Amino acid sequence: MSVEIKVSLIIMSLVFMGIVLGGGLIRILFPFLRDKYYFLPLLGGGVLAGMLGFELIPEAIARYDILGLMAGSSVGIFFIVLVEKYTHNIKYNGIQNMKVIFLLFFALFIHSIPTGIALGINIGETDTSLLKVTLAHNIPEGMVLMTSLLISKAGINIFWILCAMLSAALAINVYVGMELNIASPKITTMFMGAGISTLGYVTVYEILWKTISR
Repeated sequence: MSVEIKVSLIIMSLVFMGIVLGGGLIRILFPFLRDKYYFLPLLGGGVLAGMLGFELIPEAIARYDILGLMAGSSVGIFFIVLVEKYTHNIKYNGIQNMKVIFLLFFALFIHSIPTGIALGINIGETDTSLLKVTLAHNIPEGMVLMTSLLISKAGINIFWILCAMLSAALAINVYVGMELNIASPKITTMFMGAGISTLGYVTVYEILWKTISR
């Protein structure tokens, strides 16, 4: 087994545990809130918004070209608005708020592409801040995922499937970044901007704003 595969599997395991830890915290808190369960989206969304505002966005600005990030963000917002309009009229077999779960998963999946590639490219550097941020923000991701599933009354098995898919997606992109260490900085910057904007859109608008409005 190559070093690249071993590193990717280790990162996949850590990401999976981080998402499960965040989801487990929400699972423990949920029964105690009873009719005030609407605080959970605010909790998970607020933590994720904090990670975006204080960790991911400053980290991206420090590492990538600001114009490229803005261009990628514009593409990401446009794309996820189209996806939202497409999913607006889709029926989900009686599962409430399934659109939020789908959009959240889609945003996290898109976000894993540039994050994983950038992490793979820089995995050998002594500066491990990107690795720390990547692993740390999986906890609030798990919190928001579990919150959406509990409120939607969807099966917990869906949570495990989403955890596996997200951790595998990040690991695959880490492997790609390690193998293709000559990847175009412009493409990586565009993907990073798109990933941040899609995640920010779902966090601020779909989770926080709509929860507060209700």
